[in-house]
Amino acid sequence: PRLAQRLRMLANLYIKTGRFDEAKPLLERWLGIAEQGTGEIPDADIAQGLEAIAGIHLVEGNLDQAISFYERALEIRQGDEERNDVALAETLERLASCYDAKGWGENARPLYERAVQIRSTLLGGFDETLPESLLGVAVTRHDRGNYQEAEHFYLRALKILDADGREDLLTATVLTNYAGLLRTVGRPDEALERLERARAIHESAQGKDRVALSSTLNEIAAVYSDQGRMNEAQALHTEVLEIRREAFGEDSLAVA
Repeated sequence: PRLAQRLRMLANLYIKTGRFDEAKPLLERWLGIAEQGTGEIPDADIAQGLEAIAGIHLVEGNLDQAISFYERALEIRQGDEERNDVALAETLERLASCYDAKGWGENARPLYERAVQIRSTLLGGFDETLPESLLGVAVTRHDRGNYQEAEHFYLRALKILDADGREDLLTATVLTNYAGLLRTVGRPDEALERLERARAIHESAQGKDRVALSSTLNEIAAVYSDQGRMNEAQALHTEVLEIRREAFGEDSLAVA
């Protein structure tokens, strides 16, 4: 219908310009029309609209509402049992990320793993978006104490990133998380090698993410402490606190 098309176009414009409060009621009205069941609006478009609303809820900090809309979108995308496409993988990853944010790792893990399977099958081992899914699987395995399996997924992610020559925030994040695993299993020298590489990536990046850098520095400090290099560890801990105070304020739990 013409009205639904106009509502969606205007909502998309508002989203692009950051006017989420104005976009959400338009999307909700559009969704009401789309779900009337006339068949004029494809299911894939309805799923995309649900995800747009979920994304606005995330921006607003309404995680439970975001999960509800992502689950509805996933139900639509899974309606065709033969359908395994990139859009489905992206929905799985978004919902899994929300589950992780809620602390529901058991719920997130199978979604990440299915997304990895879809991307690997459709796009081959060097899909540029696959490392994010692999990282999600690695982290959930890591948190469960399945270190051997987690290492496998960290290394798969790094293989793709390195083959593509990527030295970006995602690469640094994979390196930092993998280093945490290496430290846990008693391989501090290997951990420090990955952490120094992650640090170099953070420090050379334009518009560097200092909060992400602080996570890497914190891991380096932990390795130094394990090695008895207490003065170096203390200096890094001080730098981490300064970064987090600047980013979050003196009273934040992040600087506790």
